[in-house]
Amino acid sequence: MAALATPQAQDSVFSDMKTLLRRQILGLLEEAANTTESWLVAVLDARATRVVSSFVTMFDIMEQRVTLVESLEKARQSFPEMEVVYIIEPSEGSVTRLVEDFSKAKAPYGDVHLLFLSKLSDARFAQLRSCEALIARVKSLKEINVDFLALESSVFHLDDAHCFAQLYRSSSIVPFAERTASRLVSVCAAVHECPTVRFREGSPMGNVAQHLVGMLDQLKATANGWWWHGAPGHTDRPQGTLLLLDRSEDCLSPLLHFCSYECLVHDLLPVQASNMIKVKIQGREKQALLNEGDEVWAKLRHRHIADVLTSLTTDVDDIKKRNANAVKVHRGEGAGPSVEELGKIVKAMPEYQAQLDRYSQHIQMAQQCMSHIQASGNALLNLIVEVEQTLATGSDMTGKAVKPSALIDQIVDHLITDDVRAKLRIILIFVAASGRNLAEEDLERLVRAANLSATDTQLVTALRGLLGSSDQGGSSVTSPEKKKGWGLSRIMGGTSSAASSASEYAYESSRYTCPIKAIAEALVQEKLSTADFPVAEGQAPAKAVAQSMRRHGNAAAAWQKRGFAGARSIIFMAGGLCYGELQALYDVSEKHGKEILMGGTSIMKAEDFMTELRSAV
Repeated sequence: MAALATPQAQDSVFSDMKTLLRRQILGLLEEAANTTESWLVAVLDARATRVVSSFVTMFDIMEQRVTLVESLEKARQSFPEMEVVYIIEPSEGSVTRLVEDFSKAKAPYGDVHLLFLSKLSDARFAQLRSCEALIARVKSLKEINVDFLALESSVFHLDDAHCFAQLYRSSSIVPFAERTASRLVSVCAAVHECPTVRFREGSPMGNVAQHLVGMLDQLKATANGWWWHGAPGHTDRPQGTLLLLDRSEDCLSPLLHFCSYECLVHDLLPVQASNMIKVKIQGREKQALLNEGDEVWAKLRHRHIADVLTSLTTDVDDIKKRNANAVKVHRGEGAGPSVEELGKIVKAMPEYQAQLDRYSQHIQMAQQCMSHIQASGNALLNLIVEVEQTLATGSDMTGKAVKPSALIDQIVDHLITDDVRAKLRIILIFVAASGRNLAEEDLERLVRAANLSATDTQLVTALRGLLGSSDQGGSSVTSPEKKKGWGLSRIMGGTSSAASSASEYAYESSRYTCPIKAIAEALVQEKLSTADFPVAEGQAPAKAVAQSMRRHGNAAAAWQKRGFAGARSIIFMAGGLCYGELQALYDVSEKHGKEILMGGTSIMKAEDFMTELRSAV
């Protein structure tokens, strides 16, 4: 069977996820390049393209003596004198296309290197062996265990955006559980974790947990040379924990408008799936990539939109002050500089202009977000956010308790507009906030005022089923008896509330706290209830181990600089994680100095959540 490819460098103890993945894939390409003096061709299928492009660039790949990167699904020119590296998922479709390449009268490439994203099944391996022309050319075959997308250094998703039907409606959850567990194993393998697996008692993730534990045991038994944190000889970090959650426990967070920069950009602006957005700079349209490589984005993405505009303006003024001479030359003002000064200005101008362009991009995006919030007429987003916060927290801006039913008149009079998606969204928020206390007459009044279609009314029914509410005339997606919710008193003691304390928020539009934040805080402080979030059967809770960073030198120092200590936590949300929850988890990580890898089957917006709900009808 195929060899397992894993990074071997010991300083990976202290590297972030994207760095580990980048090092691994480029190392594998370098290994292939070292076996030949010719240039290489790389062929990727659609899934591998999405996976690999999430942590390496085309330039990175080309530096490994790869002269051409092609799509497995498209017609390709033959290069029989060149070796080829296939990076593909071990699916029937991709393996069939691979075999077809070498079933032709003349093989399209020379020797072959096969890199599979995950474990190759016996059926697919037999399919490979059936093609003698291919087998004769195979120089290496590896299962690289990279079957997920790394959006950020601490954020991943499984590229599985349409899983509600299998997760909540299917008569058998086994296909979803097997697929999800297999991809989560690749996450664990990439970051050298064989974690303690925990899940919400009574949730469908118990099935995923059992599959995952079995696959992790198999990984430990068969992966020669692979190690994990907490294992003998690798006690520099304790064994981590993987917590499995599912979307049915919190249907409110993915529907709300959050007022942080990242949340509003993804909610209100036309951001593409690849995190690209079109902006105009100096009259020219430009594609901008929103990722951690953009220092301005990385610095401001989790801050409130009002703070972002203030910070951007201050930073631009500071840049202009530090480049006063360049500004004068750019505007054609003032006395001419000396030859020596002019040389320095000319040298600095490209960097100065690049900084201004980058800030201009973000000022434009932030202003577009603010224009949505402050618009009158049909938008009324500022009023919508105010009502949403009251619904979500159960209290108004003064702290006075408010029942959802008390907001009916305000919603009907001001928020039911001609925008079908907007009015459906506020009704779904009302239903999610009311939970089992939803009064049928209140719901009927809202549906009537909104003039919802039969299709949209079914969406409301699907949400009620997902919440475990009593659903007259319809079938529940989940069993009400099993729904216990995420009340904070059940997580770590104390009173249940979705509202932040006054000291935790600076703006009234940010009073709501995602329930996942309390869960994460309890987890990293080792206070998470084992009754409500048990360890998967067959595993024992992680034990603390003595740690030594002395032999890792600079790598250990870099890890400490990131502010992390102790074991890593991986928090996974089946059904998708929303941007507001990402911000909440980053807050916990920063506050407690604990590394948290956060992921889901997808990273979702409100529109994505509503689309998924339709599949659960």
